[in-house]
Amino acid sequence: MLAVFLVAALVCIAAAMFRAAPPEPAKPVADRRHHAAHVDALVKEILDRPLFNSDRSPAPEPPSPEELAKLQPPVLKSHLTGITILPGTRLALFVGDANKYLSLKEGDDIDGFKLRAIEADHVILASSFGEQIVRPAKGTYETVKNTKPVELGNFDPDKN
Repeated sequence: MLAVFLVAALVCIAAAMFRAAPPEPAKPVADRRHHAAHVDALVKEILDRPLFNSDRSPAPEPPSPEELAKLQPPVLKSHLTGITILPGTRLALFVGDANKYLSLKEGDDIDGFKLRAIEADHVILASSFGEQIVRPAKGTYETVKNTKPVELGNFDPDKN
């Protein structure tokens, strides 16, 4: 009799433990739409942030055409016509617009460049886009006067 009672108690306990939970009532359609919109917003936010950036900040806006025009490298409009090296001074002589001569020292600015170094046979001009080596133009005053400026990085001393 005790055995029958124990078996009946175990069956009741097992039935209570494995009884299925009552079905959850269906959510109203408005709640499901709100939940889907919330999930869509989260997915969009995740996709807008670059996966391989360490800070996952959104990519910067591309520059406007006006900003791109400002980002063009400077163009040297003047011509190097001579270099003078004295014991305490190094000077570079440039011919600019209207045959105006400019005598510059290291650190001076010309046409958007900074004169970084003056050597015996060339000067080094620097800008935010890099450095440019300029050599004195060959020839007489007339050939120097009629020589067009050289583009950044395309200087060939044998052709100038």
